[in-house]
Amino acid sequence: MSNTSESRLLLTADGTNMQIGKETSALQFIAPREPGPPACNPTGLMCNFSVDDVDAEHERLTMAGLTTIMPLEDHPWGDRGFAILDPNGITLYIYSEYSLGVIAESMI
Repeated sequence: MSNTSESRLLLTADGTNMQIGKETSALQFIAPREPGPPACNPTGLMCNFSVDDVDAEHERLTMAGLTTIMPLEDHPWGDRGFAILDPNGITLYIYSEYSLGVIAESMI
């Protein structure tokens, strides 16, 4: 990945790895292991991730055993998305953007 504006999100049943820019830059959400650092308090924390195909990502993650805490659905603000909890209890909102015209037409 040569362009620093590129990012990649890899979600698995045991953790999440978000790569931002260079392959050496990553933000990881990993299931806590004992003994280890104290657990975080994720109350109110939500990370939003834009993906190219939210339907495919939803299918892949639910087939891997992850449970959604917010169903996959279209939203009036212009995206289609769903939410899951990472192993530490942080809400991960995964979405694809849609034009508001497409959503408005589907509601007619």
